[in-house]
Amino acid sequence: MEEAKDVYDWYQFAKDFLPTFATLIVAFFSIRFAILQIKEQHQNALDLQVKQRKKDIQLTMFEEIQEKLDICSSISSQIHSNLILHYTYLENGAEPNYTDVNFVQDISAVTKSITDVTIYLEHREVISPKLFRVARSAMHSVHHDLLETLKNVQMDRVLRYRTASKSAADASSYCHDLNSCLQNNAFGDLFENQAPVRQPIDPNEKVIVDEANKLDELLQYFEHETSYGQQMDRTNQLVREEYGQD
Repeated sequence: MEEAKDVYDWYQFAKDFLPTFATLIVAFFSIRFAILQIKEQHQNALDLQVKQRKKDIQLTMFEEIQEKLDICSSISSQIHSNLILHYTYLENGAEPNYTDVNFVQDISAVTKSITDVTIYLEHREVISPKLFRVARSAMHSVHHDLLETLKNVQMDRVLRYRTASKSAADASSYCHDLNSCLQNNAFGDLFENQAPVRQPIDPNEKVIVDEANKLDELLQYFEHETSYGQQMDRTNQLVREEYGQD
């Protein structure tokens, strides 16, 4: 009888409280699910705000640097063309209306426009570290070559103008490359198109593209294989030796 009474008591307990308990369980999980949903929606909203903020920064940056790239490309391209004309005159035995003073002024204009671009990139490298570093190194390399040509007053004029012309053309090309990369970053997902990659006639000419493996190759080239890169390596080696780090 005692055992039957215990069974009855448990039955009564279950009968009286199980529905309430089940209701509480359902309510608990419903509230928990609602809280998780609210947290997820809040996080999604924050993620969307961050994404939109990044996009706004990209667009603003593109507009800001666009002017600098256009100026650098325009000046470099114009001087590239002018120098071709001048050394063509010389090669054909004619004297161009172009003095050393004019040459210094033209090279200075290119180097200044390059510096404006590289300073802008350096101050915003966090936005796209590897791409901006490659672009800066490429432009630094051109800047270095132009100054070396400018300093070499003993160089044959035809060779001097031809060398400077090539460097100016490189500056214009790298501006074009970076502009294409930034267009794709800023607008590619909006218009579902990609700005075309420059296709130089010379297969050995370097083209800046925003692809990880290509950027690694370009970084190696500009920072270690160019005249600029080799000079930087020598300078860094001297500094390490001076401080006993080698």
